[in-house]
Amino acid sequence: MAPRAVTGNHTGEDLMTRRQVACLFRVTSAAVATWARRGRLPEVRDQAGKPRYRRADVEALFRSGSSRRAR
Repeated sequence: MAPRAVTGNHTGEDLMTRRQVACLFRVTSAAVATWARRGRLPEVRDQAGKPRYRRADVEALFRSGSSRRAR
């Protein structure tokens, strides 16, 4: 099943950029994009259409340790 990119108004959510997520996991931005494409990290789009990631989703991935296997 293909990952879903959600668009719309996400002003109430704590969103992270691809670069912020990459720094947290010490990987490249391309790796984060791959995780999103493979459905490991849900991606949303801001009003400008740029990819963003919900902090809660990022923290869940971090806690699960599945990013280690996702590389």
